[in-house]
Amino acid sequence: RTGAGLLPLAIGPVLLSPTDFGVAMAALLVIATIDALSQTGFRQAVLQKQDLQPVMVDTAWTLLLARGAILAGVCAIAAPLLAAFFPDAPPALSSMIVACSGILFLTSAQSAGTFLLARQLNFRRLQWVNTAPAIVGAITTIVLLVSLRTPWAYVWGRLLTALVETGLSYAVAPRRHRVVVDRDAAVSLVRFGKWIFVLGMVLFLMRTGDEPLVGRWLGLAAMGIYKLAFDLSQLPVDRVVRVIARVAMPAFARLQGDPDASGALLRQAIRVSGQLAIPASAIVLVFAPDLVALLQPEYAEVAPLTQLLCFGVLARTITAVSGAYFQGIGRPELDALAKALHLLVLFVPLYAVAMRWQL
Repeated sequence: RTGAGLLPLAIGPVLLSPTDFGVAMAALLVIATIDALSQTGFRQAVLQKQDLQPVMVDTAWTLLLARGAILAGVCAIAAPLLAAFFPDAPPALSSMIVACSGILFLTSAQSAGTFLLARQLNFRRLQWVNTAPAIVGAITTIVLLVSLRTPWAYVWGRLLTALVETGLSYAVAPRRHRVVVDRDAAVSLVRFGKWIFVLGMVLFLMRTGDEPLVGRWLGLAAMGIYKLAFDLSQLPVDRVVRVIARVAMPAFARLQGDPDASGALLRQAIRVSGQLAIPASAIVLVFAPDLVALLQPEYAEVAPLTQLLCFGVLARTITAVSGAYFQGIGRPELDALAKALHLLVLFVPLYAVAMRWQL
């Protein structure tokens, strides 16, 4: 999966101009933004629920399906307005956003049986859902990039990834789903999920909030360069730490009644994540200039940006693992509060400085 995510990211700047690459990233960024700002937390609610009833699983699946349909429709209708956020957006960006809206529906329509497999820590079966779609999407993206050299390659690749992932979720975790909304189950899901909603907004501002601002202030070419640098520096966290956090979250949920055991698991998860992510980040930092030398000359600024961003890997490692811990023990509000304080203390002054001196 790591290679599948890295190859299209590396090959695109070899074949596309920064502007074309930025257009593709802008289309995917719009979808990621809508998704991040509408997180329900229902999956996490099901994972941490101690006395889980089947009606809660069916209610979560029904509400997620409705969420996906509504978001996809709104995104498709509002595509011209969303594209207009970027002053130098070409007409094709609106069409790309319409196509990408299908991703919102497909990712929300996955089988709720995957929630139950995660509760059972049955990651052997879930690995097919996590790995195979990424490989299929990466191959599709690369083939289209090489043959057509168009930013649409990223759109079709991501759409196919979502389609295969949803289909595999029903094959790997079959379940007789019922379209039902039980009031008590819905209230319980929303009570837990409201903090995931807040957390989703804060995380978006922390991890991605600067990208649309770069695109609006400096143009899509600059956003493409910045996006590439951030993604390269983020690889150790995205491809190692977040996998560990995703696996650890159900384990934390099982240890809710044992603070000593859950605390020990938290320390172990942070230690293992750091042992893997920090050396990987050091490799990215050292070899970033060599990687960027393979790209078109317009991407030269990617190397120093990547190296600077690599220094944040330790903080992002601790943040990802501790977030899984708070959610697993049923205290998502603590995760939301910690990240909101992080955002307030660091990023608000940072943006103020950037605006004051036009950095």
